Amino acid sequence: MASPLVPWSSHALGTEVRADGVGFAVFAGHATSVTLVTLHDEGRECRHGLHAGQNGIWSGFLQGAAPALRYGFFVDGPSDRHQGHAHHAGRRLVDPRARSFEGEFDALPHLRSATHNDARPWSVVTDDRLDATRALAKRPHIPWRDTVIYEAHVRALTKRHPAISREIQGTYAALAHPAMLAHYKALGVTTLELLPVCESATEAHLVKSGLTNYWGYAPIGYFAASRHYARHPGRANDEFRSAIDALHEAGFEVVLDVVFNHTGEGGEDANGEGITWHFRGLDRRTYYRTQKGKPETLVDFSGCGNTLDLDHPRVIEFVLDALRYWAGPMGVDGFRFDLAATMARSHGKFGHESKLLAAIRHDPLLGQLKLIAEPWDLGPEGYRLGQFQQPFREWNDRFRDSVRAFWIGEPSALGDFATRIAGSADIFNAVRGGQTASINYVTAHDGFTLADLVAYDRKHNEDNGENSRDGSDANRSWNGGEEGPSRNPEVRAERRRRMKSMLATLLLSGGTPMLSHGDERARTQMGNNNAYCHDGPLTWIDWTHIADHGRDLVGWIGSLVKLRMQYACFRPTAPLRDHGATGGDVGWYGPDGHPMTDASWRELGPSFTWISLEHEPEARAFAFLANGLREAKVFRLPRPPHGGRGWSVLLDGADRFPPAYRLEGGDSMVLPSGAVLIATET
Repeated sequence: MASPLVPWSSHALGTEVRADGVGFAVFAGHATSVTLVTLHDEGRECRHGLHAGQNGIWSGFLQGAAPALRYGFFVDGPSDRHQGHAHHAGRRLVDPRARSFEGEFDALPHLRSATHNDARPWSVVTDDRLDATRALAKRPHIPWRDTVIYEAHVRALTKRHPAISREIQGTYAALAHPAMLAHYKALGVTTLELLPVCESATEAHLVKSGLTNYWGYAPIGYFAASRHYARHPGRANDEFRSAIDALHEAGFEVVLDVVFNHTGEGGEDANGEGITWHFRGLDRRTYYRTQKGKPETLVDFSGCGNTLDLDHPRVIEFVLDALRYWAGPMGVDGFRFDLAATMARSHGKFGHESKLLAAIRHDPLLGQLKLIAEPWDLGPEGYRLGQFQQPFREWNDRFRDSVRAFWIGEPSALGDFATRIAGSADIFNAVRGGQTASINYVTAHDGFTLADLVAYDRKHNEDNGENSRDGSDANRSWNGGEEGPSRNPEVRAERRRRMKSMLATLLLSGGTPMLSHGDERARTQMGNNNAYCHDGPLTWIDWTHIADHGRDLVGWIGSLVKLRMQYACFRPTAPLRDHGATGGDVGWYGPDGHPMTDASWRELGPSFTWISLEHEPEARAFAFLANGLREAKVFRLPRPPHGGRGWSVLLDGADRFPPAYRLEGGDSMVLPSGAVLIATET
């Protein structure tokens, strides 16, 4: 039986814990009634009618309520899908602003019965009264110029680490375990970029196949850290905060991958029915973008069935509140925005000054953080690389594709490869962040791992349950002559050289480098380039075994990062200039040791030398010899530009020269296929 709540005027949506009870407020702009339902320990449910307030907010104060109370909402209102509505008075909804949940977001019971409430999760009241500025003083505040990103999945990174106790493997706490801190330091990374950590759903087809939405790109609880990465599910937010504090104490930043282009409620069938956890039942017409003149039809810019209406003030408010929560009380240092082109769309069209992006840029807290855009979506004209203004940086897939193309030997890759390693000045300018605006990467969570990039010519996604229709077919990979694992020592050596070469290119190019977790140990997914649905050994890093062709990659990466940090020429903040009679920053030479000509750029194929110049405090040059061909190539070292006698080898991707091995200017040497050599002027 319904009973009235005490009237309550809330300054914020969600719940607010006070000494004498809990206040509740939820937005349901087109509802005719909203009922709060609470579940008590003895299994008794109580219903309380919320009060209708201004601007679609329903609220009430429940005296005597306390943290750990389970609650939800029943929302009644119009259900005419042709008007864009999907209210259902008998369906219990969760609070999209809840800090914690109980029960799983399992789509199967929902499909069997839209009002099968026994199997639906509950929101849980939490006492989350924290100072929003508490973490600001602890931030490492690492400049973009010095940033090296390490993209990781909480569970995959630590689930199999033998130095971490089984009780915390795969959890937030494991992220800051001493063994992991030592690993980050050995690599030289500064900033962890975590795949989504908020509560998410698993689609029905995955549940039926015994799979899960492992990556978490189906968000439901935008204010709740996922319980699946917590030792104590009811304390997930607290455990996440503790991990952030520990990482900050050790000097590392944390950036969160967040998803505001769509939600885990998915799409709708021909009858207009869809999974309903909260937004669809609260106010479908407000929260979701629909086709102009056809409110019954959802717009899908994400490929996931729906698109949040980020033009609407209430939806913008929701996104900003969520970001401020993770940045303030939770303490993270920034965000990577999935399919960010959707966030920049106004009335469906892209604009870098959209309401949401402008609000983020000018927010006194958010505008000071590390902000990274994935600059595309699946909507019309959705590819927008280079069109996000400061303070946003952008994932640069052209860097990825060009570097891969060069190192698998594509004949036409040379010119674009040089442009990418020089900082992609054709894409990014000072208005859009200059040389640090490009987030350079060769691999990421989406696609082949580094080891698979050199071991597979085609994807092997049979275990995903989609007949290998999923995942990209344009991988720019080469297996070295054998598909999959190989016992051939020559093939293994070839693969190892190319992995080291791609890492060297990534870490010594202009822009901000991003490594993908496990690549430093030659992690394989057995050719699966879309392992989003596998929570198991396929995606967990194996810390007890490392492939022979991946040995020593941690040391290789650490040496490259050290070189990057030591010399400013590998971290440029302004567009690079070709050096000549008037000086400059970088020079380009053919394998014959002579400066590149227009003809050689067209004809050489993927093999050349570039020389980066360090101007201050000491004038010196670094030579980077790169042979992307599929056969060995004779290289002649150019004369050192500052008058030195020769070159001292710093790093040899073919493992032939010991450190400080000296070569004379004009000397010739054979560089194996797929190899790099880095030397400094002496």
